[in-house]
Amino acid sequence: MALLVQTYGLHLAGRGDWVARNWAKAGFADPPDTNGFAALFSCIVALDRLNAALHGRPVLFNDQDIISISNVWIRSPDNGHPPSFSLFMSIIYQLDKVVELYRPYPKHPVITLPVFEELVLKAGAVMEPPIILGRSGTNAFSFWILLLANRTQL
Repeated sequence: MALLVQTYGLHLAGRGDWVARNWAKAGFADPPDTNGFAALFSCIVALDRLNAALHGRPVLFNDQDIISISNVWIRSPDNGHPPSFSLFMSIIYQLDKVVELYRPYPKHPVITLPVFEELVLKAGAVMEPPIILGRSGTNAFSFWILLLANRTQL
């Protein structure tokens, strides 16, 4: 997966000038929507973080390898993204912060995370259907992350 992302330059999607310039070099007339590339790359990074957490593997995309890590996590409905996407990305962002707690020398041994309802309000996902908010496991996944965040120090 990382090879495909780097081959197609999705990790540079935060730089619209780079995408447009190389799109023109390839002979295409109209430059693509770089917002779509950024959203696709955000999903790939989120799946990478989820895969690493669930299977105990290292992440393939380290924060230092990404041009602008804030562009990966900051997805708001104001940018044209659906509220459910913003909610999913905020939950994965929480997971990324919790994984830091389980490293040998965490930068912050204690973190405070918002509850699921706060994430829903912040993402603007209040009017999303119940299948997205409850029955899909989004709510349970958020609570699972909150439980992991309460790690006792030995």
